[in-house]
Amino acid sequence: MTKLISQGHQKKVSLLVIDDDPTIRLAAEDLLSAEGFDVKCIESPQELPDLLTDYHPDAFLVDVNLPFMNGYQVCEYIRNEHGMHCVPILMMTANDEVESVNKAYDAGATDFISKPINYLLLAHRVKYMLRNHDSLRQFMQQQSSLVQAQHIAKLGYWSLNIEDNSIDIEPYSAELLGWKPDIKDEQPMSYSDLLAHVDPHDLPMVAKAFGDLLQSRQPFTIRHRVRTSTGEERVLFHQGDIFVSEGGRYVRAIGTIQDITERKKAEQKIYEMAFYDQLTLLPNRAFMKEYWDRLPVNMIDADNPFAVICLSLNQFSRVNDSFGQDIGDELMRRVANRLNRAGQSIKMLDKLQVFANDTLVNHTSRKKSDIVARVDNNSFIFFSKQFGTEDALQQLCKDIQTLIAPPFTIHGTSIFLSCTLGVACLSDEINTFSGMIDAALSAVSYAKQQENESCVYFTSEMMIKARARIELEKDLRSSLKNEDFFLVYQPKVCLDSLKIKGFEALVRWQHPTKGLIPPNEFISIAEETGLIEELGLFVLRQACIDLGRLEDAGYHDVSMALNISPRQFSQVSFTDIVSETIHEIGIKPEKLELEITESIIMKNVDHALQMLHTMKDIGVSIALDDFGTGYSSFSYLTKFPFDVLKIDQAFLRSIPDDKNALAIVISIANLSKGLGMRNVVEGIEAPEQLFSIMDIDCDYGQGYLFSAPKVFDEVLHMLAHKDWSHFIGEKQELQLRKLP
Repeated sequence: MTKLISQGHQKKVSLLVIDDDPTIRLAAEDLLSAEGFDVKCIESPQELPDLLTDYHPDAFLVDVNLPFMNGYQVCEYIRNEHGMHCVPILMMTANDEVESVNKAYDAGATDFISKPINYLLLAHRVKYMLRNHDSLRQFMQQQSSLVQAQHIAKLGYWSLNIEDNSIDIEPYSAELLGWKPDIKDEQPMSYSDLLAHVDPHDLPMVAKAFGDLLQSRQPFTIRHRVRTSTGEERVLFHQGDIFVSEGGRYVRAIGTIQDITERKKAEQKIYEMAFYDQLTLLPNRAFMKEYWDRLPVNMIDADNPFAVICLSLNQFSRVNDSFGQDIGDELMRRVANRLNRAGQSIKMLDKLQVFANDTLVNHTSRKKSDIVARVDNNSFIFFSKQFGTEDALQQLCKDIQTLIAPPFTIHGTSIFLSCTLGVACLSDEINTFSGMIDAALSAVSYAKQQENESCVYFTSEMMIKARARIELEKDLRSSLKNEDFFLVYQPKVCLDSLKIKGFEALVRWQHPTKGLIPPNEFISIAEETGLIEELGLFVLRQACIDLGRLEDAGYHDVSMALNISPRQFSQVSFTDIVSETIHEIGIKPEKLELEITESIIMKNVDHALQMLHTMKDIGVSIALDDFGTGYSSFSYLTKFPFDVLKIDQAFLRSIPDDKNALAIVISIANLSKGLGMRNVVEGIEAPEQLFSIMDIDCDYGQGYLFSAPKVFDEVLHMLAHKDWSHFIGEKQELQLRKLP
């Protein structure tokens, strides 16, 4: 015998029998219990209130003729007072007339059975009722799940009767189309109601799609916007088709609608991330590439003058290094805003082609002033349509530079910027987007390598040099990893004894295939790319290691000097790096001399003053390199804690013939002595130069007359066996020959 359990619970199906006839109660309980039901019987409806408080049967068997209230009233009571709207109720009645049956169903009965009861049939009737109820319950759950899934997917549907244009639509779908949720309760919807809230710009497209569907039976798939009753804009994915009956008649148009607003917003965000610079909100290189590809063909041919102008901000990295990333970002936004207003500021709108392609414009609200793009960290590009002469384009470049010149004030600090421009003009050789951009960037790179060049036009020779420079940068990165760099040391000689008192460490690059590469070919690249920080750290560590080796070899009075690059000096952590390196390697800090150029100091005087005092606290010596060729300001000599002045070799080249040059060297030497500093004369290459400076108050000399830079093993040999005291005798002999 099959045992029945209720859905979802490991227990028997419970039945409550309500009948005032004890014979029927007893017979029903015995029979149904034997069929696996859990049966409870009561005599009177008066027992129901207390019983149903904590007892919830899976089904009821209710007699029509009961004391106190009849079976119809009991059925209504169960439905209305206890919320058992879907629990199956089987009515037992001796009257099987149609009126009695209808009355039972109206009261909420699920089924009925006539008396006298056929008890063999009763169990099957109950099982059938429960099975139907279970099917209904599953169907309702599926419907509920479907509605929930549609709401999650923001999916709705409608059905249009072609004969009378009436619409069958559920409330959520009407809401998607812009109507209030209760619109169907207020009035029936018609075909025209479907289009009532469509965005006016999209209405012609939507109306045509519906017209083609209803008149030509042509399905549609479209995207359009609607305005909801609250004024909110939504984007819908809308599909429509015709339903054909079995007889081949077109009876209904059916459609699905899906709210894809969030997806469109996500697509918009992805688009903005792909085509716009996230810091400045200007178009980026990808946008300008799209712009170029969509320009009319006659716009980018060689007969129609066209140019790309690349603007690169000079030494922008020092802003980040000096003021921090937040100030740097804000400054970049200010630059972008100033350039973006260029159309009004310098009347560029007539000169610059403005992108106006609907495919891109529809994604964002573009303005005619969006004529500039940010293509990398410090560079922007303009597309320029020349209008007659090269002079006009040159004037445009001047206008752009003038626009950048005024200071940018951020948090009360005025920051001045300058820029370098590279211009590439359309030609037979350069007629692609990447070609034009690369050419303009090459022109910028070339301009920055020249003195007093702020705007340069591209030539084919620049591209060759630019490609070689890019290749060299790639090799530079690789060689830093492979440790292809080494140090050489040039002696610093005491001009009294002509014995070695120290060395200057100089970096060299042994390229694996190109051989020895001169410093002037790679130092500037390392500085521009930031690789100088890694290279400078190598120089610092290796110089300290070799200084320690000299001390271990017994040369305790020998000092070691090394050059500090602008980028290193601007590092906030540079002094910490120096201090940690000294302590890690274990050298005497006073034997380490750091050489700083005048130009580094003058970029940010306050920062330089703080850095130099911190270095002095560490204990290192500080040398001012190439003095006399830069700012040469006496006032900052008294402000900064320099230990050494290095007199630039430019003054030595014309000595002894140029008396003015010698007078300058004498003045600088006297100045250093008056300020309590030592001095070093650089670039001594001839005995006559040495003899001239030996007569004045100079401390040390350096140059190829003494020695070219040597590797460390040769340095040890030089210290053991080399001095230049013979020059003292030669100088005396020369002086004797000059006597009358």
